[in-house]
Amino acid sequence: LKDWRVQVDGADLPNGTGTTVGAEGTFTVDWDTSGVILDGAKTISIRVRDTADNEVTQTINVTIDRVKPIITIQAPLNNSSYPPGTTLAVTVDVRDVGINVTGVDVVLRTTAGAFIIRVARQGFSSIGNNTFRWTGRVRWRQGLLPPTFKLHATAIDRAGNLATPQSVTVRVGG
Repeated sequence: LKDWRVQVDGADLPNGTGTTVGAEGTFTVDWDTSGVILDGAKTISIRVRDTADNEVTQTINVTIDRVKPIITIQAPLNNSSYPPGTTLAVTVDVRDVGINVTGVDVVLRTTAGAFIIRVARQGFSSIGNNTFRWTGRVRWRQGLLPPTFKLHATAIDRAGNLATPQSVTVRVGG
C-alpha cells in the first residue's frame, strides 16, 4: 500500500488520508456532518493506491437529511365551509429531500381530536424544489362528518425527521 484518500464531493476529510491500514487491511475515517450546511446528495470517494501506482476508486452516494419536512395544506382552506353532499378535495404540499408517499398521512379528526377517517390518496408527485404534492379526497356520506372537523396532516421522512403537524378547520353546512 502506498496511500489512501477519502473525500466527500471532491474535498478531503480531516484525517481522510493515510499510508497504513489495520491488521485486516482496513482503515476508518470519521465524517462529522455537522459542518455541512445544506442537506442533500453527497458523494463519498475512497481511493487506494499501491506502490506500483495502481489505484482503485470506489464511490458511494449518500443523502444527508437532518431537516424535518415542511407541510403546507393547500386545500381545503382553514375555516372553509362546504355544502352537504360535496366531495372534499384535499391538497397537501410537503417539502423535504427524503420524503415519499408512505411518509405522509392525512386524516379527519373531530375538533376534540378523535379520529374520524383517513383521507383517500389520489396522487403523489414532485412539483419541484424538493416539494411533493399529496392529493386526496373525502367522498360525502350521510352521517360521516360532524358539522365542524379538522383536516390533520403529518409527515415523516426516510431519515425519521418528523414534520410539525398541520391542520385546518372545515365546516359542513351553513
